[in-house]
Amino acid sequence: MGSPAVSVIMPVYNCRDYVGHALGSLAAQSFQDFEIICVDDGSTDGSLDVLSTEKASSRFSSFTIVTSKHEGPGVARNVGLEHARGEYILFLDADDFIEPVLLEHAVSKARALSADIVIWDLWEYNDLYQRDQHPPMGTLSFSNLMDAERAETETCSWRDNPDAIFTSFQNWPWNKLFRKAFLDEERLRFPALRRTEDCTFTCLALVAAKRIALLYERLSHYRVARPGSTMANKDSHPLDFLAALTFLRRGLEERGLWEETKQSFTEWAAQACIHNLVTLNTVGAFQLVYYHLQKGGMQQLGILDRDPESYDAPFVREFLVHLFSDSREDFLFWWASRGERAQGESHAHFDLVEANWLAARDEAERVTRELDRVIIERDEAMTELNCLRRSFEYRFGVKACKIPRAIKNKLVQ
Repeated sequence: MGSPAVSVIMPVYNCRDYVGHALGSLAAQSFQDFEIICVDDGSTDGSLDVLSTEKASSRFSSFTIVTSKHEGPGVARNVGLEHARGEYILFLDADDFIEPVLLEHAVSKARALSADIVIWDLWEYNDLYQRDQHPPMGTLSFSNLMDAERAETETCSWRDNPDAIFTSFQNWPWNKLFRKAFLDEERLRFPALRRTEDCTFTCLALVAAKRIALLYERLSHYRVARPGSTMANKDSHPLDFLAALTFLRRGLEERGLWEETKQSFTEWAAQACIHNLVTLNTVGAFQLVYYHLQKGGMQQLGILDRDPESYDAPFVREFLVHLFSDSREDFLFWWASRGERAQGESHAHFDLVEANWLAARDEAERVTRELDRVIIERDEAMTELNCLRRSFEYRFGVKACKIPRAIKNKLVQ
């Protein structure tokens, strides 16, 4: 059997209740020339049993299960890459799922434009409420590199906007299709971290790629608010994000790209530091990360080489000022009060959106009533016209017209 077009690599760790949904979305693909490589990363919840059942079902032409001890999703993906035979690589997390046309559209775009990477948009799937939702504003900003019209026929690269390459596309590997030969040529693999392992891999791929193709379509569903996810358990490895960012800076320096990309890197790194600090769940993890950021972590990343006022995001500028001028207690008080203000702003925004929606609903109801009135008048007019046509006067008029018409026709002859 020949090599498949795509190798789908899925790291699986304690996702028994979700992996079936992920595999179902692969079974529903309109493009079926792919192999599946599931790497069970030491699951203890029965996930491996689900994978074995799927393999036995024979609904996939090529389904490989590799088992390993628990070392994190990065190492698991690397194991999958060693087994991959496809021309392209798709990384799919076991708790996410994809649209039926994803592979068809991504492979078609990659082949048409000879792309090293194809990137597409996504939905967040809120596991708590069981529905799709838009990601936060600015999560992905494709237009920073290329607008939708150009994206139909052209590719881009980091050189089109060096200051925005990392902040525009995020460091997720699962909303991207990679050409495997490109990954091998660039020796791109994931570091052995339990969290943020995708940062180094994906961001280095973004600057190594000569041709990046964009799909302005929401084709992936990223599950959020799931108990037991890696994001929910970040306190177990709170400093991994700093290690990942340090690896990324080192990789940029080794490729001679640091000076050209440091503005995008520091913008991205500052946001990552903020997010990882304020979303921790335990006091001990917070104290550890806070200490490392203050005592050299942000300096090592180059974040402090810039004037805080030069950062694009207002919350980054505000954060940097408070982090280095406040005590830990004052910083926490500021962050809590900022959260209250943000909540108030969110409520005000919600009220505005709700008011606009109510106004639009009222207008739609008014238009509907007006349309119903017009339809009634039309039906009444049609009824009157039909009655007229059936009337004696109408029939007499039609017959009377036949006499002069017959005379006219006779004269013409």
